[in-house]
Amino acid sequence: MEKIYKVFVSSTYTDLQEARKEVLQALLDLNCIPVAMEGFPASNEEPWEFIKKVIEECDYYVLILGGRYGSCDKDGIGFIEKEYDYAIEKGIPIIAFPHKNPEKLSRENSCKNDEEEEKYKLFREKITKLFRQWNTPEELRSQIYPSIIRLIKDHPRTGWVKADKISSEDSLAQILKLKNAIEELRKHQNTAPENIEDLAQGEDLFTINYKLSKYDEFEEETRIYAQKYSMSWNKIFSIISPFLICSNHVNNLSAPIENIIQNNVGNNSTISLNENDFNTILIQFNALGLIEPKNDLWKLTSYGKNYMMKIKTVKKEPAGQIATSG
Repeated sequence: MEKIYKVFVSSTYTDLQEARKEVLQALLDLNCIPVAMEGFPASNEEPWEFIKKVIEECDYYVLILGGRYGSCDKDGIGFIEKEYDYAIEKGIPIIAFPHKNPEKLSRENSCKNDEEEEKYKLFREKITKLFRQWNTPEELRSQIYPSIIRLIKDHPRTGWVKADKISSEDSLAQILKLKNAIEELRKHQNTAPENIEDLAQGEDLFTINYKLSKYDEFEEETRIYAQKYSMSWNKIFSIISPFLICSNHVNNLSAPIENIIQNNVGNNSTISLNENDFNTILIQFNALGLIEPKNDLWKLTSYGKNYMMKIKTVKKEPAGQIATSG
């Protein structure tokens, strides 16, 4: 009888968002139900008591360890370590994925001080259960597939069976609930992040500073002028998003914007965007959930692809009119 398994995914969050996405997608591909903080509902329970209940309901436990120890409780114990210890206490099969070279991670993705560094080292030494190391989110995802399949084979769990294989009404309700949870997680991959209402977006304008280099024939020299150009966030995104369907290097993304500005100010000049303003554009779109970093490259998120389609596609005109591109 085919079963569906719930898998608790534990890790720090801000430094491992890309890795978590890869793991969640891999688990969905394996027809498992990933249980992660992104999908936790609002609750009046004390957080740790709620997390314990969630762990108890899961069939397997996956730990992703990057270069940070993470936030701690009032006793100074990290929540990730508490989750790991509790899964062991409850006899839940565990597989851990510690980063292969945490010392090579960027400063912002590493421990902030000596105290956190010491806790991190001790926790890493504690991981004696089945583990596999990784360097990139893509490598991590490729390791999830065989690891989870082997974990399920070596440590069979109760799991959840398909609704048409059981007769209990309560069990049927449980299966439907779990199937809905899977669908919600899939939808989460294609929706905007929460709490972005205060961020500039859509038709809000952003003023870009740039340098205009123009040859002065009278003076016979090139003159450089500081200029400004305003565009809506939607306009900027519509310009660069086609170049992010496949991962692209940051150095290739400013040129499309510069070309648009150049076409508006005259082709006999050279445009160079202000680096800080261009970085702000990337950070803004990242915060809006439209693009994400991938090593030294940038790419559209699933939500970003859908948003690009929304603002770039040509809509059908009423009968008798001819559609034109904007």
